[in-house]
Amino acid sequence: MRDIDDILSLSVARKGSVDAILGSLSPALGPGEVSAIPPHRFLAEMRRAIFQAGFNWKVVDRMWPGFETAFHGFDPGWCAHIEDERFDTLLRDTSIVRHGPKIQAVAANAAMIK
Repeated sequence: MRDIDDILSLSVARKGSVDAILGSLSPALGPGEVSAIPPHRFLAEMRRAIFQAGFNWKVVDRMWPGFETAFHGFDPGWCAHIEDERFDTLLRDTSIVRHGPKIQAVAANAAMIK
């Protein structure tokens, strides 16, 4: 397993600087701005970060419209109920990254937001 310094070095080599990495991961939000984000957009941005983990970010960004469609705009009510049939459909959907554990995590996160 790589240590954090190795991971940081690889990230800087890929993204150019620590500021470029942190700037894309943690936008500057002032007090109260996080609570003003609608639940479906909060869920969408959480999921984007998770789907980008371990994948080329440009691929996820390019596919993002497919994610929005596949997960019904990240409606927490819809996403919280990704059961067997919906899950199987999502695993076959070529417009998204078909990674089972990450898809299952959408449902778990939506249940917490809902």
